[in-house]
Amino acid sequence: VGESLLSLLYYSERQQLVAVTNSGSAVILGSRDTAARQQATEWDVVMKVKFAGTGGAAKLQICWAGPHTLATATDKDSTVRLLQLDTDDNYVLDVSRTDFTKADSDSGARTSVSAAAGIAAVAYEPRQQALAAATSAGRVCIFKRIQGSTQDDGGAEPAKQWEPQQSFQVILRLLPLNGGC
Repeated sequence: VGESLLSLLYYSERQQLVAVTNSGSAVILGSRDTAARQQATEWDVVMKVKFAGTGGAAKLQICWAGPHTLATATDKDSTVRLLQLDTDDNYVLDVSRTDFTKADSDSGARTSVSAAAGIAAVAYEPRQQALAAATSAGRVCIFKRIQGSTQDDGGAEPAKQWEPQQSFQVILRLLPLNGGC
């Protein structure tokens, strides 16, 4: 790969590896068997991708967000970028636009709270098809894939396949993770 690795992910749908570098690039490696079965498998570069918004000292967070879909975010931005590797489509989920209310402890009234902080962590739960993004200010936003929507349905644009859920605040300050999931 020629650069320092941030994360190495297995791309199970294609039986490939995704090597994510500290500079915000991903190199997708595909294996090929060598002529003699006793020798190790060789890996070839299948595709290279440069993630947007990863310049400077931004800490990149990355995880799978369903089949063929990578989710990335940085501590410099309040968006989660999704890249569909099979179609080369990419789109953005904006954490600052999710519904977030916080109960006012004195009056019990609910007030809106802004989300200016960058993303400290992203995670995906495949059974619930839910993608969570946590900001460094402790706000956790969850997006749920709408049942039955896939990149193959030809209908809704990809970003509309994700429905924002009620976000919430945690008391602890979240720091960016080193690596990915």
